[in-house]
Amino acid sequence: MTQENHQKKTKVLILSYFFPPCNITASQRALSWAKYLSNYGFYPIVVTRNWERPVQLPTDLHYNTQPEIIHEQFGTYEVYYLPYKQSFRDKLYTFKNKGKFLRIRQVLTFWELFMQNFFDFVIPFHNFYTFSKHYLSRNKDIKLMIVTVNPYVLFKFAHKLKKKIPYLNWVADYRDDWNTRLESHWYNNYPFFKKWMASIEKKSEIKWTSTASFITSVSEFNTYKISHFLNKNGKTIYNGFIPEDFEQFSKSKQYDTFNITFNGTMIEMQEIGIFINALRKLIVEYADKTTIKINFIGTGFNVYQEMKIRALMEGFEKNLNITHRIPRKKVIEIQMRSQVLLLVSYGSVRGITGTKTFDYLATGKPIILCPSDHDILERIVSQTQQGIICDTEEESYKALKKLLDEWLQTGKIFIQTNQEAIDFYTRKKQTEILAHNLQRLVH
Repeated sequence: MTQENHQKKTKVLILSYFFPPCNITASQRALSWAKYLSNYGFYPIVVTRNWERPVQLPTDLHYNTQPEIIHEQFGTYEVYYLPYKQSFRDKLYTFKNKGKFLRIRQVLTFWELFMQNFFDFVIPFHNFYTFSKHYLSRNKDIKLMIVTVNPYVLFKFAHKLKKKIPYLNWVADYRDDWNTRLESHWYNNYPFFKKWMASIEKKSEIKWTSTASFITSVSEFNTYKISHFLNKNGKTIYNGFIPEDFEQFSKSKQYDTFNITFNGTMIEMQEIGIFINALRKLIVEYADKTTIKINFIGTGFNVYQEMKIRALMEGFEKNLNITHRIPRKKVIEIQMRSQVLLLVSYGSVRGITGTKTFDYLATGKPIILCPSDHDILERIVSQTQQGIICDTEEESYKALKKLLDEWLQTGKIFIQTNQEAIDFYTRKKQTEILAHNLQRLVH
């Protein structure tokens, strides 16, 4: 895209902590806006941190990067990669014998979370604010900004920028809800100091987003909760998928054995045991017919969930594959070669879709949702007609057995999906919805 074409478009600054080459799935949200907003009259300029180190383990998030700002142009958008400088807590986190500093790290984490409500110097990436302030002062034609979180403290930077530049309109994008999640029983057992911290952060959230033009979030329920809490207009922008990412693997050969794949990390309330109990029965029952394998791709990023899964699969270790984070292309390839993809709801917590849900839609593979959330996941699976919904071990056993028998008899599994419903969840379509809402701010 030429400089002349850039000038014809409305420039929009996007602050996103995560952005490729970062291999954390959160980076895909801002990437899709960078790729597609130009179709609707915008020219995105992304500000993110340097991601020279692939993220395979949590410690990889905490290392220093090279000190220079890297500027790259990609035709329809450009990106500024800012250096990251370790805090003292980060140094302890990356220390070889980090276990001995666990308590100190916890104290420092609490101290940073508390102090960032009042001071910028404790935030290792406070250069997001200083860089953006200088950039906007030199580019006064930029009057629009999107800030996608977490980290939630990015909203503080947006609030300060708005105070410095009154004509700047900005949108607060929530990939996850912040203090509104405290309404869930998941957080009922918070210790006193965390509840005290939450009371401070509530005030910060309300203050920092008070200058936003509107908020966006990833599901109707989340959007409703956050809008009600902040007394702000809200729009739902799903995460979605990019079809082109999957097309290059469309001819990938299926695994010779029957593979079920779960993509991503897990959290404590996900009841994976229901499905695994059904799976174990089928592994024994079909032992003389085929090998059944279950893949947990990237789930090893959380060591506690890896331990939980390994305990549930005790005695069936040869049927289990758990990885740490791996490159996105490899994740897609594994999904495209698998016979079945697994979704697990988040207990009684509503409004969570997870990026994997949309990636699963892109593959055209049958999905098993077990157990159901009786909310957004169930609605997506039902609307697209791409999966089976199970709530019990018996239902999971029957659903998986049916798919397994069809695969053994025909070598494939046929499903008649609703393509129109699937296309709604492309990132391009979701960016179009975002663009229409942004246009109201500039016209």
